[in-house]
Amino acid sequence: MMTCIDVPVNDEYVIRYISSLVNRCFKILPMREENESSINEYTSGLLRELIIFGDLFDCFRDRGNFVSLLCTVKFLDDNVCNNECSIRDIKREVFNAISLCNKLKQELLDSDETAVNKDECMGSV
Repeated sequence: MMTCIDVPVNDEYVIRYISSLVNRCFKILPMREENESSINEYTSGLLRELIIFGDLFDCFRDRGNFVSLLCTVKFLDDNVCNNECSIRDIKREVFNAISLCNKLKQELLDSDETAVNKDECMGSV
C-alpha cells in the first residue's frame, strides 16, 4: 500500500495496525469504569492518530467504515469524561468502534488492492 508521501508500506502491516485498534478501543472501557484520570488524553491521542492515518493513507478517506470509526472515536473523546454520558453509552460506542475496525480489516482482506496472506492476518480478528 502506498502512502500519500510515496512511501510503500506492506499491506500486512496496515492490517495488523487496524487489528491493534481493537484492543486500543477496548481499553477505553476499563479506563472509564475506573475513572482513569488520563482517559481524555488517551482518547484524544487515539483520535489524532486515526486522523493522521487517514491522511497518510488516502484510500481510507473514502471508506464509510473509516469515517464512521473517526466519528465514533470523536464521540468517545468528547463524552468519555462527561458524567451525563452513561457507561452503557460508552460501552455501546466502544463495541461499535471495535466492529468498525473488524469491518475495515475485512474490507482490506477482500480488496483486490491489497496483496496479503489472508491466513496470517485473520488470526488477529
